Amino acid sequence: MTEEIVWNKDCWQTPNTEKQPILSLVRDVFDGPICLDPCTMPNNPTKAKYYFTESDDFLSQTPSMIYDNCWMNPPFSKPAPFLEKMFDWYKTGHIVQAIALLKSGTMHNQSTSHIINQSRSICFWRSPRIAFLDNLGNPKKKADFDCILVYFGPDHWEFYKIFKSRGIIRSH
Repeated sequence: MTEEIVWNKDCWQTPNTEKQPILSLVRDVFDGPICLDPCTMPNNPTKAKYYFTESDDFLSQTPSMIYDNCWMNPPFSKPAPFLEKMFDWYKTGHIVQAIALLKSGTMHNQSTSHIINQSRSICFWRSPRIAFLDNLGNPKKKADFDCILVYFGPDHWEFYKIFKSRGIIRSH
Protein backbone atom coordinates (compact mmCIF):
# COMPACT_ATOMS: atom_id res chain seq x y z
CA MET A 1 0.00 0.00 0.00
CA THR A 2 1.24 3.47 -0.82
CA GLU A 3 2.45 5.15 2.35
CA GLU A 4 1.27 8.66 1.43
CA ILE A 5 -2.37 7.56 1.56
CA VAL A 6 -3.95 8.06 4.96
CA TRP A 7 -7.15 6.08 4.55
CA ASN A 8 -8.87 7.14 7.75
CA LYS A 9 -8.45 10.85 6.89
CA ASP A 10 -8.43 10.69 3.11
CA CYS A 11 -11.36 8.51 2.13
CA TRP A 12 -14.64 10.30 2.05
CA GLN A 13 -17.82 8.55 0.99
CA THR A 14 -19.84 9.86 -1.90
CA PRO A 15 -23.18 11.38 -0.93
CA ASN A 16 -26.43 10.17 -2.41
CA THR A 17 -28.84 12.77 -1.08
CA GLU A 18 -31.74 14.66 -2.60
CA LYS A 19 -29.50 17.68 -3.29
CA GLN A 20 -26.49 15.59 -4.34
CA PRO A 21 -27.73 12.27 -5.76
CA ILE A 22 -24.34 11.40 -7.18
CA LEU A 23 -24.57 7.63 -6.84
CA SER A 24 -28.11 7.59 -8.24
CA LEU A 25 -26.90 9.56 -11.27
CA VAL A 26 -23.99 7.14 -11.70
CA ARG A 27 -26.38 4.17 -11.60
CA ASP A 28 -28.56 5.93 -14.20
CA VAL A 29 -25.57 6.26 -16.54
CA PHE A 30 -24.73 2.60 -15.96
CA ASP A 31 -28.42 1.67 -16.40
CA GLY A 32 -28.23 -0.45 -13.28
CA PRO A 33 -26.17 -1.21 -10.21
CA ILE A 34 -22.49 -0.49 -9.73
CA CYS A 35 -20.49 -3.55 -10.69
CA LEU A 36 -17.04 -2.60 -9.31
CA ASP A 37 -15.98 -0.10 -6.65
CA PRO A 38 -12.20 -0.37 -6.16
CA CYS A 39 -11.96 2.22 -3.36
CA THR A 40 -14.74 1.62 -0.88
CA MET A 41 -15.26 1.12 2.82
CA PRO A 42 -15.69 -2.34 4.37
CA ASN A 43 -19.47 -1.82 4.63
CA ASN A 44 -19.65 -1.30 0.82
CA PRO A 45 -21.84 1.85 0.93
CA THR A 46 -22.14 1.96 -2.87
CA LYS A 47 -23.59 -1.57 -2.84
CA ALA A 48 -21.21 -2.58 -5.63
CA LYS A 49 -21.35 -6.22 -6.66
CA TYR A 50 -17.54 -6.41 -6.47
CA TYR A 51 -15.41 -4.08 -4.40
CA PHE A 52 -12.00 -3.54 -2.87
CA THR A 53 -11.35 -1.91 0.49
CA GLU A 54 -8.11 -0.61 1.95
CA SER A 55 -7.19 -4.10 3.16
CA ASP A 56 -7.91 -5.62 -0.29
CA ASP A 57 -5.48 -3.12 -1.89
CA PHE A 58 -6.84 -2.50 -5.37
CA LEU A 59 -3.38 -1.39 -6.51
CA SER A 60 -2.03 -4.94 -6.06
CA GLN A 61 -4.97 -6.65 -7.78
CA THR A 62 -5.01 -8.39 -11.15
CA PRO A 63 -8.31 -8.38 -13.03
CA SER A 64 -10.02 -11.76 -12.97
CA MET A 65 -13.08 -10.93 -15.04
CA ILE A 66 -14.79 -8.27 -17.13
CA TYR A 67 -16.66 -5.68 -15.08
CA ASP A 68 -19.59 -3.99 -16.81
CA ASN A 69 -18.93 -0.73 -15.01
CA CYS A 70 -16.75 0.84 -12.36
CA TRP A 71 -17.42 3.66 -9.94
CA MET A 72 -14.32 5.09 -8.28
CA ASN A 73 -13.93 7.75 -5.60
CA PRO A 74 -10.19 7.31 -4.87
CA PRO A 75 -8.21 8.73 -1.96
CA PHE A 76 -7.94 12.40 -2.89
CA SER A 77 -4.40 12.94 -1.61
CA LYS A 78 -2.96 10.39 -4.04
CA PRO A 79 -5.49 9.60 -6.82
CA ALA A 80 -2.94 8.97 -9.59
CA PRO A 81 -2.11 5.30 -8.90
CA PHE A 82 -5.80 4.44 -8.55
CA LEU A 83 -6.75 6.32 -11.70
CA GLU A 84 -3.88 4.68 -13.60
CA LYS A 85 -4.91 1.20 -12.45
CA MET A 86 -8.58 1.76 -13.28
CA PHE A 87 -7.67 3.19 -16.68
CA ASP A 88 -5.39 0.22 -17.40
CA TRP A 89 -8.25 -2.18 -16.66
CA TYR A 90 -10.49 -0.05 -18.93
CA LYS A 91 -7.95 -0.01 -21.79
CA THR A 92 -7.47 -3.79 -21.58
CA GLY A 93 -11.23 -4.40 -21.65
CA HIS A 94 -11.63 -5.55 -18.06
CA ILE A 95 -13.87 -2.53 -17.38
CA VAL A 96 -16.48 -1.59 -20.01
CA GLN A 97 -17.24 1.88 -18.64
CA ALA A 98 -16.14 3.88 -15.62
CA ILE A 99 -16.83 7.08 -13.74
CA ALA A 100 -14.26 8.58 -11.38
CA LEU A 101 -14.90 11.36 -8.88
CA LEU A 102 -11.81 13.57 -8.55
CA LYS A 103 -10.66 16.98 -7.40
CA SER A 104 -10.81 19.34 -10.38
CA GLY A 105 -7.11 20.07 -9.97
CA THR A 106 -6.26 16.55 -11.12
CA MET A 107 -7.00 17.73 -14.66
CA HIS A 108 -3.77 19.70 -14.58
CA ASN A 109 -1.54 17.39 -12.56
CA GLN A 110 1.26 15.83 -14.54
CA SER A 111 0.52 12.40 -13.05
CA THR A 112 -3.19 12.37 -13.98
CA SER A 113 -3.90 14.82 -16.81
CA HIS A 114 -2.84 12.41 -19.57
CA ILE A 115 -5.44 9.89 -18.37
CA ILE A 116 -8.23 12.43 -17.88
CA ASN A 117 -7.56 13.76 -21.39
CA GLN A 118 -8.40 10.28 -22.73
CA SER A 119 -11.84 10.27 -21.10
CA ARG A 120 -14.99 10.62 -23.18
CA SER A 121 -16.66 13.26 -20.97
CA ILE A 122 -16.07 15.33 -17.86
CA CYS A 123 -18.70 16.93 -15.62
CA PHE A 124 -17.50 20.01 -13.75
CA TRP A 125 -19.81 19.67 -10.73
CA ARG A 126 -21.58 22.94 -9.96
CA SER A 127 -22.28 24.33 -6.55
CA PRO A 128 -23.06 23.48 -4.00
CA ARG A 129 -19.75 21.81 -3.47
CA ILE A 130 -19.99 18.14 -2.67
CA ALA A 131 -20.79 17.41 0.97
CA PHE A 132 -18.94 14.13 1.48
CA LEU A 133 -19.60 11.61 4.24
CA ASP A 134 -17.05 10.27 6.70
CA ASN A 135 -16.14 6.58 6.88
CA LEU A 136 -19.17 5.96 9.13
CA GLY A 137 -21.58 7.66 6.70
CA ASN A 138 -21.98 10.86 8.72
CA PRO A 139 -22.01 14.20 6.88
CA LYS A 140 -18.77 16.17 6.76
CA LYS A 141 -18.51 19.82 5.90
CA LYS A 142 -18.69 20.66 2.24
CA ALA A 143 -15.45 20.15 0.35
CA ASP A 144 -13.23 23.22 0.05
CA PHE A 145 -12.38 22.26 -3.53
CA ASP A 146 -14.23 21.77 -6.81
CA CYS A 147 -14.85 18.28 -8.15
CA ILE A 148 -15.13 16.63 -11.53
CA LEU A 149 -16.71 13.37 -12.61
CA VAL A 150 -14.77 11.74 -15.42
CA TYR A 151 -16.43 9.24 -17.76
CA PHE A 152 -14.65 6.52 -19.72
CA GLY A 153 -16.76 4.35 -22.00
CA PRO A 154 -18.88 4.02 -25.09
CA ASP A 155 -21.99 5.89 -23.90
CA HIS A 156 -20.78 9.42 -23.25
CA TRP A 157 -24.09 10.83 -24.52
CA GLU A 158 -25.93 9.07 -21.71
CA PHE A 159 -23.43 10.57 -19.25
CA TYR A 160 -24.08 13.98 -20.83
CA LYS A 161 -27.89 13.66 -20.62
CA ILE A 162 -27.82 12.56 -16.99
CA PHE A 163 -25.18 14.95 -15.63
CA LYS A 164 -25.89 18.07 -17.72
CA SER A 165 -28.22 19.54 -15.09
CA ARG A 166 -25.49 19.09 -12.42
CA GLY A 167 -22.62 20.87 -14.09
CA ILE A 168 -20.81 21.86 -17.23
CA ILE A 169 -20.03 18.88 -19.45
CA ARG A 170 -16.99 18.67 -21.71
CA SER A 171 -17.08 15.80 -24.18
CA HIS A 172 -14.55 14.72 -26.76
